[in-house]
Amino acid sequence: MLARPNFLVIGAAKSATTSLCHILGQHPEIFMSTPKETNFFAHDNEYAKGIDYYNHYFENVQGEIAIGEGSPTYTYCNIYPNAAARIAEHLPHTKLIYIVRNPLDRARSHWLQVVSNGHFTPRSLADGFRASPRCIDASLYWSQLSAFREYFSDDRFLILFFEDFATNPTGILRRCLTFLGVNDNHDMSSYLERRNTTSESYQDRRATRLLRQIPSLSSLGMKLPISIRTAARTLFRKKMSPHQSPWDSETWQWVRNQVEDDVKLFLDYVGKPSDYWNLDWRGENNLNSS
Repeated sequence: MLARPNFLVIGAAKSATTSLCHILGQHPEIFMSTPKETNFFAHDNEYAKGIDYYNHYFENVQGEIAIGEGSPTYTYCNIYPNAAARIAEHLPHTKLIYIVRNPLDRARSHWLQVVSNGHFTPRSLADGFRASPRCIDASLYWSQLSAFREYFSDDRFLILFFEDFATNPTGILRRCLTFLGVNDNHDMSSYLERRNTTSESYQDRRATRLLRQIPSLSSLGMKLPISIRTAARTLFRKKMSPHQSPWDSETWQWVRNQVEDDVKLFLDYVGKPSDYWNLDWRGENNLNSS
């Protein structure tokens, strides 16, 4: 019988989940799936393939104690409302790692990624947030966590903060290792690096947006060797500045209104002070965009 995961990194998107999963995967007692994001329990078309299909992401497990994957889509509960229930059905004893960050920083970084992925033509943040509700949805941490707490007891969660991970990565990693029941004295310092940063994002050129309308072109492109795809990037895409989508005070306040009540409930639950995140207006570009 193939192994199944006993822990999931469930989000939040743009909160260092890629870095965290990569580093954890270097531990000799931890196995992480390839790809990191299976999205199996969120995407209906993936889930329809059946649990045996999902199990094959873990067919190369060779005695590791902790087996996991990391799909931030699992905490887009308003977009993928069945994810938590599906996880509870198939992995009722799994552990859940949820890493979060300042919800406004996270939302803007998420929008930059959406643009970089070619899903929307670049627009102002005000239009962007309304066009892509998941950018706000994924910042509603209490709402997302509450959806999972319907099925999992509090001792199944490890809640981490991007800001703490940035200032004390070794300490945060040790918490993860202890939570997962693996050797927490293993030196992870050599694996520390930032991955998946928005400073390396690209946006489509006008011609590229037209090409994307051709059926099956994207899937055909993914079959090309990575060297060719990398070379084509400069031809069909242009680098996107992290300051390309500045805040304005009205949009800032609109997003703050969407998340403020949720933030208070979440911070109270985890025992952080109510002012742990600064939600005050700080100027159009005075935010970490990665």
